[in-house]
Amino acid sequence: MQRQFSPIDTIDRELRFAAAVTMFGLKLKQSQYISNSITWPFIKSVALPVADKSNYLQQEFLQLIDKAEKIYDVKKKKKNKIL
Repeated sequence: MQRQFSPIDTIDRELRFAAAVTMFGLKLKQSQYISNSITWPFIKSVALPVADKSNYLQQEFLQLIDKAEKIYDVKKKKKNKIL
């Protein structure tokens, strides 16, 4: 059976936001199921256009992406210095 995929910019807003939340969680967990090509800016680029500006939780999520990028980049740099 052949799988059919849709480009992410063609799916519903709610599903796009949910995909961004899922990618965020997988990246935080450093899961084997997320590609290294999925970056923090990519996750934000998926979430930002579909986030509801009047929804406090969605706006908070966008801020969490920025904070996670700063934290995880610092950890990665420190780890490389130790090695």
